[in-house]
Order: sequence, then structure tokens, then C-alpha cells
Amino acid sequence: MPLAILVENQEDIAAFANWTPPAEAGSEPAPVVEAAPTSTPSAAASTIAGVVRAAGERVFASPIARVTADAAGIAINSIAGTGPNGRILNADVNEHITAAKNAPAPVK
Repeated sequence: MPLAILVENQEDIAAFANWTPPAEAGSEPAPVVEAAPTSTPSAAASTIAGVVRAAGERVFASPIARVTADAAGIAINSIAGTGPNGRILNADVNEHITAAKNAPAPVK
């Protein structure tokens, strides 16, 4: 469905006064996007293990996530982000902190 119709000449506007988009014969319904699972043991384990990023790669994180990670002494670039385009959210930092506390102690 078009949002706007652009014309070069103001006189052409009247031609589109009663225009309706043509019905599309084989149009498919909009795809359904399923939500990603909020928390799984494997996700927590991979968060503890850290994220591999290229040197100098920009880390996208919300400001509150950066403050929370800094206060906890965690490098923000070691956390996997679940936000749009992999952005690190405050919930990701909190999950990382919780997973680290609940992780079994290393065997010596």
C-alpha cells in the first residue's frame, strides 16, 4: 500500500484524487516474525564465554548497559547483545552478571 504519490506538476494532483491501489492477485500475507527465546542455558553459557569481536570493531550498547557493565567491572565488548542489530541492552548485561554468579566454579 503506497504511503504517498509524488507528482512533478501541481495540476497532476487532481488525477489521483480518487485513486486506489490495484488489488494484487497473488499477494502473500506479511511474514510472521517469531520472537527469539528470552533465556536459554546455552545462551547464558555463550555469554559467560564471551563474544569474539575484531580488534577495533565498534560495540553497540545502550548507555545504561555501558554504565551497568562498568560498575560491575565487565568489559562491554565481552557481552553478546540481543537488541536490534546485536545491540547490547541492560538486560544482556544483567543476564551476563547473573550467569557469571551462577556458573560452577572452575575445577583446579
